[in-house]
Amino acid sequence: MTIHILTAVHNDSSNLNKLIHSIANQTMKDYTLTIVDDGSKNEVARTLEGKFPNITILRGDGNLWWTGALNLGLTQILAYADDNDYILTINVDCTISPTYLAKMTNMCGPARVVGSKIINRSGKIWDVGEIIDWRKGSILPRSKSSDPIDAISTKGTIYPVKMFREIGLLSKRLPHYLSDYELSVRAKKHNYQLIICDDCVVKNDTQNTGFGDIIPANVTLKQAFQLLFSRKSKTNLLDQIWFITLSCPRKYKLINYLRLGNKLTKYVLGNYILTNRAIIRQHE
Repeated sequence: MTIHILTAVHNDSSNLNKLIHSIANQTMKDYTLTIVDDGSKNEVARTLEGKFPNITILRGDGNLWWTGALNLGLTQILAYADDNDYILTINVDCTISPTYLAKMTNMCGPARVVGSKIINRSGKIWDVGEIIDWRKGSILPRSKSSDPIDAISTKGTIYPVKMFREIGLLSKRLPHYLSDYELSVRAKKHNYQLIICDDCVVKNDTQNTGFGDIIPANVTLKQAFQLLFSRKSKTNLLDQIWFITLSCPRKYKLINYLRLGNKLTKYVLGNYILTNRAIIRQHE
């Protein structure tokens, strides 16, 4: 059994080097490493070639985004990996302790997807799996270790190779955000168990991610447009539409589409009215 580690980078040589060195220090050595360098200036991953064993560098044109980059790497790995191997996805702005791979390997199973406990730079728990309630249209963090998990991010998650051969890669409909959640939901539908290894800790530079975690009460039209349509926004409207389309049970689809409509009205029309009222008052 081999663990095939997969990450992607775009102009982030500092974090990439931290991640690679944390991987090189693992007590478990039966792994390969694939890095997708998606159009970085000066090809930041090239400096690593020859310095670490079992490393493969793949190159994109800068327009792959997270889903495209991972799918490029997955396609490469699936071409030679055995069915009893595993693939570990991890973000470039993460680091792991020397015993991380060994602990993750102990949790592996042919019908399991195993995620990690994600902490931020200050040591605060950031992500321990998500619970999706389609009736309420909510995605909430797991509060107890016994809670069933519906979604796991790709920030330190190990998948059976045969799972990808059975259910496919990440959805191209979700180029950046939510593709990992959609994959989790799809895996669960195919009877793969989603679990979190609470002893497997990943340190994540959460300030290096996109925006949209915290939404101000009042936003400008420009801010509303960015929140709803920017590829870097975690509240991207098109991503949420596709996530509902691909993952939501049929009986809850309509109500969740309507919730998105309310969100669009709130952010765009509501703030447009507030902005124009302010302009009118200034001229009264």
